[in-house]
Amino acid sequence: MIFILLQLLHAGILLRLESFIYPEFFVYPYLTLSGLVPYRQIIDQHFPGLFFLPVNFASLGFNTPVSFRTLLILMVLFQSALIAVIARRVSRSRLAAVFSVIAYTVWQPVFFGNHLWLESFISPLSLSAYFFWTGHNLFWSGLFLGLAVLFKQSLLLPLVCLTAYLLFRHRLVEAIRFFSGGLAPLFLISVYFSARGLFPDFFFWTVMFNLVYAVRSFSLPSLSIILQLVLPVVLVISSMILVKPRHRLMGLAVWGLLLIPGGLSRFDFTRIQAAVPFLSLLTGILLAYLISKRKWSALSLIALCLGFYIGLFYLRQANWGQYRFFNNETLILAEKIKTLSQPGDIIFLLGTQPHLYFLTRTLPPGNFFAYQLPWYLPLTTNRTLFTLADDPPRLVIYDRSAVVDGLSITEYAAPLIKYIEKYYQPQSRIGDTILYESRD
Repeated sequence: MIFILLQLLHAGILLRLESFIYPEFFVYPYLTLSGLVPYRQIIDQHFPGLFFLPVNFASLGFNTPVSFRTLLILMVLFQSALIAVIARRVSRSRLAAVFSVIAYTVWQPVFFGNHLWLESFISPLSLSAYFFWTGHNLFWSGLFLGLAVLFKQSLLLPLVCLTAYLLFRHRLVEAIRFFSGGLAPLFLISVYFSARGLFPDFFFWTVMFNLVYAVRSFSLPSLSIILQLVLPVVLVISSMILVKPRHRLMGLAVWGLLLIPGGLSRFDFTRIQAAVPFLSLLTGILLAYLISKRKWSALSLIALCLGFYIGLFYLRQANWGQYRFFNNETLILAEKIKTLSQPGDIIFLLGTQPHLYFLTRTLPPGNFFAYQLPWYLPLTTNRTLFTLADDPPRLVIYDRSAVVDGLSITEYAAPLIKYIEKYYQPQSRIGDTILYESRD
């Protein structure tokens, strides 16, 4: 009963917090189903996940903020149940299972658990992989980790490192079993894109671009994030030092750490969500240990720190129950665009959130879409200008307030702005967004 109550509490928290369902979840599947070709006409540096495959979020029926929030909550509840099972298996203590679920209810929202992003899917997949790892079912463990790779190629790191560990322990057969499970999804995806003649494009944007160009997107963690990580790090280290036998917790710590490097290029709490279940397990097992040893002073100190930590987090929250990227101004803008266009019309979004294509059922010029980001534009500006000239949009929507990493759009997208202002004239304005029509 206590597990059900904790899950209901967790679901209630996520229902009340503002939901961040990022535009990619709407625009990428929409454009894919509209016939645009991934990695050739839709530019993105991530592996396909459920964005660019024939079976994607849109084809599965996820095309509203409510449906995605429901999916997020279901994944969280699944992980909560799996955490209880893993905690019981690792610690052989029901108390540790209870406190691990409590810790997950605490940590998951704090680590931007209301943000749906790639790590939101990596998290249940990697936790499932660990479940099978501890159950010595290594093919299935590798398979689930391989499925996580389909969402983010950085998950190859734990796959390779864990295979190397098995080889180091002279477990060749187990290493082959684990690695073959991990490579199976990647092999199938490679065959799929090769069959469509897209493998060179896929390889360039997901591998070469990330190695050569994406360094421009690198950003260091803020001082605020570093300070907020102090308590979790202290709890992890404490669990490793105090709880015996130590080797049982070592696996949790190693798996959690291996899931972090993929988020370091643009470090924030959203990108380390996959490590949160492992942090929760270590925290829960530590708390259960302290209770069993009657370490009341240590428990009081941890409770005080957690209370301060949680209170500070919830005091800073705003827009309770709302959906980011679907605010009134965005919906008003979408309605305005629909009055000036028809479904299937060509429009161009400059600086605005691209899910406006989805909301208005319109398409980008030349069936070519790329995020207008400073690390993409050196490679996409010329092609975008060509499509604007070759397939002129009826309408251009330009948000002059757009800023990326402190850079104004007037700095990083100057050629596109210059072209629009030369060949288009303002028609109307909504806030900082200007709607342009052709001068012809």
